[in-house]
Amino acid sequence: MSNIFAISDLAVERWVEINPLDAVGAGFVRQPARWPDYTPAGHDQARAAYAELLDTAASCDTETADEALAKLVLVDELASAIEEIDDQRYTWDLNNLASPWQSFGLGFDLCEKETDADWEAIAHLLETLPAALDGFLQSLALGIELGFPPAKRQVAIAIEQGRNYEGENSPLAALVRDYDLGDPEITARLNAAATTARAGFATATDWLEQTLFPAARDDDGVGEARYAAEVKRFLGTELDLRATYDWAWTEIASLTERLTELTRQIDSTKTTVEVMELLKTDPSRAAHGVDDFLRTMQERQQTALENLAGVHFDVPDAIRTIAVKAPPEGGATAAYYTGPSADFSRPGCVWYPIYGRTSFPLYDEVTTAYHEGFPGHHLQIGFARTLSDRLSQFHQLFVWHPGSGEGWASTPSASWASLAISNFLTTRSVSLRHSYFARAAPSSTLASILV
Repeated sequence: MSNIFAISDLAVERWVEINPLDAVGAGFVRQPARWPDYTPAGHDQARAAYAELLDTAASCDTETADEALAKLVLVDELASAIEEIDDQRYTWDLNNLASPWQSFGLGFDLCEKETDADWEAIAHLLETLPAALDGFLQSLALGIELGFPPAKRQVAIAIEQGRNYEGENSPLAALVRDYDLGDPEITARLNAAATTARAGFATATDWLEQTLFPAARDDDGVGEARYAAEVKRFLGTELDLRATYDWAWTEIASLTERLTELTRQIDSTKTTVEVMELLKTDPSRAAHGVDDFLRTMQERQQTALENLAGVHFDVPDAIRTIAVKAPPEGGATAAYYTGPSADFSRPGCVWYPIYGRTSFPLYDEVTTAYHEGFPGHHLQIGFARTLSDRLSQFHQLFVWHPGSGEGWASTPSASWASLAISNFLTTRSVSLRHSYFARAAPSSTLASILV
């Protein structure tokens, strides 16, 4: 096989075999047929597949600039995936937001739920969840043996999330309550499957609490060598770590000064902390009720699209639709974005966890809306998916460097938010801070397109 785009298509097939949740994120299937194999053996099998693809891609000749880019991206991503497995990073891959632990819950968000066949597939995923969780714990157990488990603070949050999924208010229980097609056999199966899945979370969370937490590291630091390796994965490039650290402190000082200036514009008689409390508690600066909040956030997306499209950004018609939804209770605790399907039949979506709230202060939601939706991740990810004539399918769907991607989404959204500073003085003010939340499913970034 000599065509790099054909090799990239083959890589997509292999990738979704190894990572079936990504097949749903890309819109290839309505539900994953199974969970990823997070066992050490599963990672070894993935490495073998990546190595075979890497050999094929590296030996492929290219002629055009688009072909050269497709090869560069595929070779680099496969080499990075192999390096991560060789470094056994999967043995300590547990954190509060973007690790396999979260995928077991968030994996249901994008599943289609329209037919009995859809729900039977969901029931199968629930029934097989305990075994998949156990495979993930096998890798974490290996991390204990190797002497490099995750940090205690990360494990503690994962335990809290696990208790959420096993409890009476589990999002898994809420999930099956959404079944309304009326087949009593499917209803019974779903209820039993949800009970099985919740029990699986209970067992897994017990292990985190009783075995992993006592062995976990007290400190959050991982050491300079490992940090440098993670920076390469996070950004797709290398950094002068000392210079970056020094620069970051100057940025913090600048942001702190800007924060003080803005809070004085709101109320010069109050301290910064007092102004922040005002923004949190003032009813005139909040949305009231879930429907009002989601409607307000949807309006923000539409307003940004109308004001920026054709003026600041060229926005393809395929991505001029964006959804705003609330996910099932008990899952993610921060707003996040999921991209459109490859054929755009499913639009990009910003998800806002509710957690029983009835009042929603908007000071910390508006720039989040611009970051997670438009012109942030939605323009970034959606636009990449419209470039099928130039980018390989692998590049469009499965290339994601968090530092680059989150930074790109922050830049245009922060610029747009700065145009709305006057809103601080009105009833619906923009954010004094910016929230950075990684997306659950990977995608491409404009930063990597413009290499």
